[in-house]
Amino acid sequence: YILRTYRGYSVDDIDTIESKDVVGNTPAAVLHLLWTFSPPGATGQRYKGYAVILPDMDAYDSLKKSWTLPSLPEIAEIHILVAKAPAMEGAKHEEASQRMVASTSDLIAAVKASFDSKKCEKVNVMLGHVGRVPSYLHYSKSAGWNEVAEYRGIRA
Repeated sequence: YILRTYRGYSVDDIDTIESKDVVGNTPAAVLHLLWTFSPPGATGQRYKGYAVILPDMDAYDSLKKSWTLPSLPEIAEIHILVAKAPAMEGAKHEEASQRMVASTSDLIAAVKASFDSKKCEKVNVMLGHVGRVPSYLHYSKSAGWNEVAEYRGIRA
């Protein structure tokens, strides 16, 4: 996911986070990843990316209550990867989609102070649907941590 999302970027040092602070204080997460990336053609510019993997959307409530980000001064981009989100099928597709967006937006609003403390600029959310194509949601600091609806469905 990371290499595909950052295609064209220089990506280094992809590693799992095993810090007791992060892992122990974020019980909803299955895995935490950290990497360094540089935009294409940007010599000397290196940024940190971070991903948290959740088993399902039910983990959102736990994440709102207890989520410790890695102890770095800055994390440029954060990815929330949800392994199993409800399938969006048939006539109720739009209704299910709006519920997932609202639930994700509530999570972002609840933890945006943590993002600001790390000088984060973007949060990308991937919702995995079993047997279906994932959904992608994007939130940015410049949009007041609201969803950037124009990017909905685009990987990153």
